[in-house]
Amino acid sequence: MLHSAAIAFGNVLLPALIRRSAPAHRVQGVSALHVTVMGLMAAVSSGISASLAHAVPDS
Repeated sequence: MLHSAAIAFGNVLLPALIRRSAPAHRVQGVSALHVTVMGLMAAVSSGISASLAHAVPDS
């Protein structure tokens, strides 16, 4: 349940919050940073999940 809320916040609410809170001349840069960090985190979590599954007992 918590993961679903985090995904909803990150994918839906955060871009709207960026547009509302960031200065107009910085919205594109902040949005690009947001998308980049989300992509990097997805790649890192995918990359370590198999190793972590083998390292953690009873997984």
